[in-house]
Amino acid sequence: MIRSIFKFLKRVFLTLLLLFLVVPYLLPREGTQVRESMPFENSLTLNSSQGVMIHTRVYENKQPLVGQIMLVHGLGGSTFSYEDNAPFLADLGYFVVTVDLPAFGFSSRERGLHHTQNNRAMWLWDVLNQIEVMYDLKSKWIIGGHSMGGSVALAMNNAQPMKTEALILIDPALRGGNQRGGSLLSWMVMNTPVGEWLRVFLTYGLLTPERFQSSLSSAYGVEASDEQVEAYLRPLRTQGTTQALREFFATSQSVSLEDWMHPSTPVIVLWGEEDAWIPVSELQPLLEKGENVLAFVLEGEGHNPMETNPSLFNEKLREGLNQLKLD
Repeated sequence: MIRSIFKFLKRVFLTLLLLFLVVPYLLPREGTQVRESMPFENSLTLNSSQGVMIHTRVYENKQPLVGQIMLVHGLGGSTFSYEDNAPFLADLGYFVVTVDLPAFGFSSRERGLHHTQNNRAMWLWDVLNQIEVMYDLKSKWIIGGHSMGGSVALAMNNAQPMKTEALILIDPALRGGNQRGGSLLSWMVMNTPVGEWLRVFLTYGLLTPERFQSSLSSAYGVEASDEQVEAYLRPLRTQGTTQALREFFATSQSVSLEDWMHPSTPVIVLWGEEDAWIPVSELQPLLEKGENVLAFVLEGEGHNPMETNPSLFNEKLREGLNQLKLD
């Protein structure tokens, strides 16, 4: 009797194991949409010196040039995150570039990339160098980043401190001490059925309109509209996205506040008071390390204040830019 039960359980286990190993390869795991080469009227796609394709949107200033700003989105975001902010800054006299990081937006879905923040900093500075020549600009930039993009901004400051005029950090993800990913083990795991199941989950779980709306609403702190959900999902339906995201999770490597090498860089911080994803309490370590920090806590706002309350966000950002003491 016991032997029969053991054999039955063994067959069940082997069947489940076989299903685990085989099923993810039988399910479609990718979007079907071909990448749009010119998704917006102001789109500009450039290649870094390493050949990584970066999609940007360029907002030329409407009056004498005041300064130059690049804005980097957070996890799952794109240039859409700043649609209500970049034109405002351009009207103030800034030349503004918003950018899609590789694996997101309309940038590269190339395989084999290592999505470390230091690599991202290198790619983005390459793009800005080209834009400077194309538009006859200065070699000084204010670098802004939301959430995960805040870590990118620190990495860019570390890489080119003389070209970084100031930083704009929006509910930044800077927690932890030297967060490190991209180990050989994580790479190997992501290239097994575990990684394929992740792609299945992304395709049939997180990237469905219903699930994504729930996640986005959690970040917003208010109900995300169908239009906002569609704007986020539009580029994430591009062919190669789940493969690129799998490699992103396998190779990502953060630059945390402890890694920031130039705390004398002027910083504007804007943080939603009701941020449920990265609590405003994490502002304090940044205030303690930074030597020239202007902080604005936005009452009643969640993790994406530039999207949920652009009027308040823009006015506080303008106030910060006016107060910054720049060379």
